[in-house]
Amino acid sequence: MRTPLSHVSPSKPSTLSGSIAVRRLAVALLLTGQLLVGVGCSQGAPQVAATSKPQPAVVSAPRPPVPTLDQSTEATASWKTLVGVATVPNVFDAPVGLAVDSQGVLYVSDVSQNRLLRFDSVTGQFEGLLGSPGTGPLQFQAPMGLAVDSQDNVYVAEQGGNRIQKISSAGQFVSNFGTPGSKPGQFDSPFAVALDSAGNLVVADARNNRIEKIAPGTGEILANFGTLGQDKAQFNGPTSVGVGPFDNIYVADRGNNRLQIFDAKGGFIGQFGGLGDGPTDFHFPTALAVSPANGNIYVADTDNNRVVYYSPASPDPTPMGEKGSGPDQFSSPQGVAIDKQGNVFVADTGNKRILRLAAH
Repeated sequence: MRTPLSHVSPSKPSTLSGSIAVRRLAVALLLTGQLLVGVGCSQGAPQVAATSKPQPAVVSAPRPPVPTLDQSTEATASWKTLVGVATVPNVFDAPVGLAVDSQGVLYVSDVSQNRLLRFDSVTGQFEGLLGSPGTGPLQFQAPMGLAVDSQDNVYVAEQGGNRIQKISSAGQFVSNFGTPGSKPGQFDSPFAVALDSAGNLVVADARNNRIEKIAPGTGEILANFGTLGQDKAQFNGPTSVGVGPFDNIYVADRGNNRLQIFDAKGGFIGQFGGLGDGPTDFHFPTALAVSPANGNIYVADTDNNRVVYYSPASPDPTPMGEKGSGPDQFSSPQGVAIDKQGNVFVADTGNKRILRLAAH
């Protein structure tokens, strides 16, 4: 399965300060586009920082809350098994990366089998395989995060291959981005890839502890930020990246048990989280998905065996799930995606299945 990150450690980063109410307010301000600096793992009370370039708040239509789990009845059956061991035996060994194209095709990276699988995102019907182990075109070494562009091309972050591979919607190899190394444009365990509104690649380069933005047409490095550490704009094994409203960049800083948010050029906006199992905490948040339309965020909080939902409309995060194999339970979830209709897909890696939560 996945090669472990040398820099990721379960050691606790600097703890959050202030009350739970203050922390929830801080998260709400971040998600509505307010620039908040020093929240999360930093020392001292959260402070709102002035900026010369404020971003407007995200305005979204009212949305009913995602249902929470009823522990007394064991499950609400909100999550449905789309595909996996419950419906198609032995399809997956280690499903991790997820992406849904405009035609409703769900792509899943099966990291230990070095391949991609295609499914109908509504019915879960299996539609085919892509790839095999190797270093050539349409071959993979530990494929992890996935993304699709406006033409339904698929981008695959190869952790073991230290490259991003582009594949057409017809399943044909198009191009590669990156080579092994630590220089700009090179990668060391790229775990995830996302696309901004202009189609630029945003890559979570895990062992280099940085985020890179690359213009796919020219290979130009548009942004390159991050070093190893626990301070703001530092990372300890970033394993997921998403692009939200205003092309802001959201990073799952897994080893530091937090999320960090940056503007489109890599300028630090804020952070939230901390080691723990409370509603505002994380324990190895491996993957995230963010809606570019309304800023809704879903986080695969892997070692807490749950998914955490955030909305700009509410300061309260919604943790969903517990350890298990029931409809509303997870075992080390390591992938999450949102389609254009707002449906949520989770790679329930330990249970070798994909779960789907219909849009509300």
